[in-house]
Amino acid sequence: MTLTPTSPAAHRARLLDTLRRHGDHPSGFLALEEGNEFFLDDEHDGFVAYRSAGRYRFVFSGPVGETTQEPRILDRFLADSRRARRTVVAIQVPRRSLTMFAERGFVLNQVGTTYVVDLANATLDGAAMRKTRQGVRRGERAGAQVLEAGVDLPVTPELHAQLDAVDAQWLGANGKSAKALRFLVGSRGGPLADQRRLFVVQIDGRTIGYSQCAPAFGTQPGWLYDLNRLIPGSPDVGNLQVWSVMKRLQDEGVAHLHLGFTPFADLDDGHVAPGIPTSGLGTRAMRLLARYGESLYPVAGAVAWKRKWKPVSSAPEYVAFPSRLRLGAVVRLMRLTNVV
Repeated sequence: MTLTPTSPAAHRARLLDTLRRHGDHPSGFLALEEGNEFFLDDEHDGFVAYRSAGRYRFVFSGPVGETTQEPRILDRFLADSRRARRTVVAIQVPRRSLTMFAERGFVLNQVGTTYVVDLANATLDGAAMRKTRQGVRRGERAGAQVLEAGVDLPVTPELHAQLDAVDAQWLGANGKSAKALRFLVGSRGGPLADQRRLFVVQIDGRTIGYSQCAPAFGTQPGWLYDLNRLIPGSPDVGNLQVWSVMKRLQDEGVAHLHLGFTPFADLDDGHVAPGIPTSGLGTRAMRLLARYGESLYPVAGAVAWKRKWKPVSSAPEYVAFPSRLRLGAVVRLMRLTNVV
């Protein structure tokens, strides 16, 4: 069974339940974003999330289901795609799924890296955190407060209007920092908005930014720091904005704060396991994008921002093409994700 973006909300509740029980990807919740389609396996408890673009189906991560059943779910999805005359490409494939895709004729290349903070050991103390600590203090001196919507701050139409204004100014700003990815990141609102947490940045009651977190399931449970927006030209409160969220989660006993995926970051040939087929053209293309792609996506700045929230660990993620890299699919994927 295939669910389209207009399928009833009750179906998303079923998908969320499956994700809670079987999901093991730090950004897995983003599979349920509006605009995605879903292949549901009628014989197994699982699904595949994807978006259609031209003759391609772009899969987010891979099949979600009981570990022993994921290969069967993927097989059924691939068969359905062949019947529909669609070519499957998967993005943000985790390392644990490489063999599953390789056994089905896919070539896999690292496409970027995802990052996670160990909240149990997160601190502002020590020489390594001096600049970040100073940044937090500047935010406090500016009078900024970070308030959780629905907990510290009532959710009202006025608040939604203020948040809409933040989005408009952030997205309308000139420069690379205003480039918003699609498909690989979440969005504010939507049918599962009540599953997220929203932290609003205010100065003297005026909303100047917000952070949004989505639940993360699996072997590193916690929250995904999904959106981070601040009105351009605001006081220097960015460090306080992030640290306030981290500190609240830490106080709640949350184990991990996932900082999400960065395309073209920390590429390393050694990240592909022995025996996993890769595309030579894909390797060269990713290296070129990593070296010269700052005009497409600000990789260096994004990585520096994530790594400063020590202690941070990272994990490579991959793109999977059937049998060989297809330049047409690369172009489609980059347009779909708003990299170009």
